[in-house]
Amino acid sequence: MPTKQYNFAATRIRQLIFVASTIGVFAMLALVFVSGTIGLYQNYNMQRELIRGEMTERHRAVTKERVLNFVQLVEHERSEARNDWNRRLKVRVDYALSIAGAIYENNKSNMNQAQIKRLIVSTLGAMKRADGTPFVLVYDTDHNALIAFAAASNKDAKQYAEQVERPLAEKKLQELSGQDGQGGQGGQKDEQDGRYFEFKIPKINDMEKVVEQLSYAKMFEPYDLMFEAVEYADFLETELQKDILARLGMLRFGSDYLFIDTYDGYALLSDGMLQSEPKYLWNLTDPNGVKILQEQLKVALSTPEGGFLSYGWLDPDGEVRTHLSYVTVIPQWRWKVGASGYQDQLEEDIQGYIEILYKETRQDAWTLILIVLVLAVLSFAGALYLNRRFNILFREMCEHIEKMHSEMQARIESETKRRLKGEELLMQSSKMADMGNMMGLIIHQWKQPLGALSLWLDDLAESRENPAHIDTLISEAERHIAYMTETVTDFRNFLKPDVAPSEFSLQELLISTAKLINHRLTQSHTKLNLPPQDITIRTLHNDLRQVMINLFGNACDANEEQIKKGAAEFGVIDCSWEIADGFVHLSINDNGGGISEQLQLNLFQPYVSTKGESGTGLGLYMSRRIIEERIRGTLTVSNKNGGACFVITIPSVR
Repeated sequence: MPTKQYNFAATRIRQLIFVASTIGVFAMLALVFVSGTIGLYQNYNMQRELIRGEMTERHRAVTKERVLNFVQLVEHERSEARNDWNRRLKVRVDYALSIAGAIYENNKSNMNQAQIKRLIVSTLGAMKRADGTPFVLVYDTDHNALIAFAAASNKDAKQYAEQVERPLAEKKLQELSGQDGQGGQGGQKDEQDGRYFEFKIPKINDMEKVVEQLSYAKMFEPYDLMFEAVEYADFLETELQKDILARLGMLRFGSDYLFIDTYDGYALLSDGMLQSEPKYLWNLTDPNGVKILQEQLKVALSTPEGGFLSYGWLDPDGEVRTHLSYVTVIPQWRWKVGASGYQDQLEEDIQGYIEILYKETRQDAWTLILIVLVLAVLSFAGALYLNRRFNILFREMCEHIEKMHSEMQARIESETKRRLKGEELLMQSSKMADMGNMMGLIIHQWKQPLGALSLWLDDLAESRENPAHIDTLISEAERHIAYMTETVTDFRNFLKPDVAPSEFSLQELLISTAKLINHRLTQSHTKLNLPPQDITIRTLHNDLRQVMINLFGNACDANEEQIKKGAAEFGVIDCSWEIADGFVHLSINDNGGGISEQLQLNLFQPYVSTKGESGTGLGLYMSRRIIEERIRGTLTVSNKNGGACFVITIPSVR
């Protein structure tokens, strides 16, 4: 081909290549821009709907949970109140029996039986309760009321005594003497041969009204007299309701609150405030004509758990705002219970999150535009440069191909090094992800004791005999639950250096830890021996207590296994401390059979457990990390006194 034609062809080829490459690059950039914009728009819409759905569902779930938690609280309080009422009835009878026993012992040598009996009846008959009713009732074996509620001084009282009191006393005497094997409505026997009774009977002053009578009866053996203490469940339930309402009157959830109405439309707790006198609101209507209390009752009775209802409500400023309420019922008290909040407040929160999403999406869109413009400019400049260089490259094609081969080889090596470095970073990221998963496992492991502690809270409340302290004890247990929940966060953040150490009593730490695992100690038949002397230490309180809980729990498991094997009758955990070289050495020694030397070598490694398949292998690993990395101490193990002995070494204060 002639040189002129060659140059002309080369020029045309360069022009065609330049135009084609430019069009192709800009078409590709346009495609990237369009697809990126569509993707951002679709993601924005999806995230917006997701935010709205999740926040709405979360709000409804929280509102429902508040109401159902209160219903569970009422059921628990009613159960506890029944036990307390029975205990108080028994105390009254036991007190009357002690008085009667003292009168009998003091006078049996100088008075006859009839005189002593009259003295006992007159003494107990003079004892009255605050409402003027007898402290205890007394019946003889012929069912005669020596001390009774209704004095037989008029026709109605005589009729009540003959129709109600005498048959009821006969029934109770038969059960106390073991003649009635069926037990009737009552007849629950206690360990001291007394019996608890529950009977539906007419009221003393209103024969048309049936009430539930609770009583405890026991025989006074010297004279075969039945001593009985009586309460009426309706009065006791009323007192319990007042107590619960008084506590709820101080409860708030931000701008949300609980409300309580009766089935017949009387508000007991309204607008988050306890009503001094029930307010009749049965016909209360919202601006849309919805009879609020009537519709709430329909929804609450529609399903066993209740349901949601929206309606208009006047806020404290007189503005009509949409309310979303969840309502259910407590049928035993004929209460409608609910929790509500302003719907527009939820909408404001949703819009706040959507606004943040919108700003982020707009920023991403501008970033995409900027990237496309930069690429377009660079691509056009590159195309111009290539066009100018094409003629030279065409003439020196062979040399340039060799040169490009060398450059490509260098680029490949550089890219290989870059990718190897990237893979190294990915491996490091994977390790960090594994650490995150491990922390998640620890969090999951610790949520199980929260459920166990809630059960322990019930057991603790039932075991107390002083009703004045029940609320205090329950509050204390709830604080323990809150603390254990906080320890989950402490575990997740145990590598953060922003938790400052504090000074505290080692004895207090051990006692509080023992209270937390009291149920586990009892379950495993383990006795915990604490050191008699106390010492003040300075370290991270919650971290050290978390380690103690784990060590005590492992000791309980080991002791329980030994008991099952018959190697021990009961478990023992001995706690002791000593100071040496400016350090406190705290020892926890069980009698669970010890740990093999082979297992001790790897005991503090992850996924190594003394419990085989039943253990996670993370407890002791995390305990050592907490002691070494956060408390700056040491955690070691050895076998001693027939069990494992863990020693925690930390700096001492005094």
